[in-house]
Amino acid sequence: MSSKIVNRVEDYPFCTLPGLLGRSKLLIPVIEDELLFSDPDSTITWLNQKPERQKQEAVQSALRKQYFRSKKSRIDGKLILGEQELI
Repeated sequence: MSSKIVNRVEDYPFCTLPGLLGRSKLLIPVIEDELLFSDPDSTITWLNQKPERQKQEAVQSALRKQYFRSKKSRIDGKLILGEQELI
């Protein structure tokens, strides 16, 4: 699922993250992200993690549908992605 444009999310030049981290000047005003800044190092680490292959494929499959729906596991028939699950 990764576009492989950059190796780390904070290196992508067309987002506000480098500006929020103080690495570049923000061109547009933004509101401080309380979730990001509650623990920026952990958040960046989480953003840079590659999702499990099964979950990655479930997202790719769900994005092809008119409404986002996770596919089911072939093993137990349960949805691969839980409701409101972050990957």
